[in-house]
Amino acid sequence: MMLDRCNEFLNRHFSERDLVRDFKVLEAGGGSVSHFSMPRDCVLISLDIELGQLLRNVAADYCVQGDLHALPFVPESMDAVVCFNVIEHLVDPRQALAQLVGALKPGGVIILGCPIRSSL
Repeated sequence: MMLDRCNEFLNRHFSERDLVRDFKVLEAGGGSVSHFSMPRDCVLISLDIELGQLLRNVAADYCVQGDLHALPFVPESMDAVVCFNVIEHLVDPRQALAQLVGALKPGGVIILGCPIRSSL
């Protein structure tokens, strides 16, 4: 249900914008599969700490092994960030959130999903 709402929001958000071909979406903690509806022309980058998960990911355009506490991206380089069911597993969620926000271009959107509200 929560994932459906996220996808509805993403579809509305993306349909309201003139997307350029290199629209970059970071799926933080993306693992082996993406559950999100992304625009066809976007560049989907899946970041996960587990290489084995990334090797099975066929949805992403790029798979990057890395830690959410220290993102390996240029600041303000992502148009959107999605992070679903990951924050509650991190050692320092505040540091990771700061990294995710810092990765966004001005006007970018971040979507977080977590099963337990207190994990934020």
